[in-house]
Amino acid sequence: MQEKNWPAQLHAIMDTKGINQPKLAKEVGISQSTVSRALREEPKRLGEAHVKLSAYIRKNERELGLRLSSPRDKVIATIDNVWDNADTLADAIARVIKALEYLLLQSRGKENE
Repeated sequence: MQEKNWPAQLHAIMDTKGINQPKLAKEVGISQSTVSRALREEPKRLGEAHVKLSAYIRKNERELGLRLSSPRDKVIATIDNVWDNADTLADAIARVIKALEYLLLQSRGKENE
C-alpha cells in the first residue's frame, strides 16, 4: 500500500517550501525524473525511491505542520517502510498488532469479549 495521492502531497510540500523539482529531488536523494513521475501518478512499485519519498512526505508533514495523509495511511506507510515481503516479518508485524489489540481491549475493560 502506498501513500495516498502522492502528486497532491508532493505539490503541497513544494508549494509550502517554495521549491522546484530539481531541489525536491536533491532533498529526497532521487532523480528529477523520478520526482516528475511521482508528481504525475501514484507509485507503481515499492522500490528505494518509494521508501525515500514516503519518508520525505511524512518528515515534511510533521515539520511543516501539514496534514497530508490520514492516520491509517501513516500506519500503512510505516509498515511498508520495514516490511521486506518476507512471511516471517509479516507474521511478526501481525503479532505486534494483535498484542496491541489485546492491550487496547484490556485497557477498555473488554479483555473477556
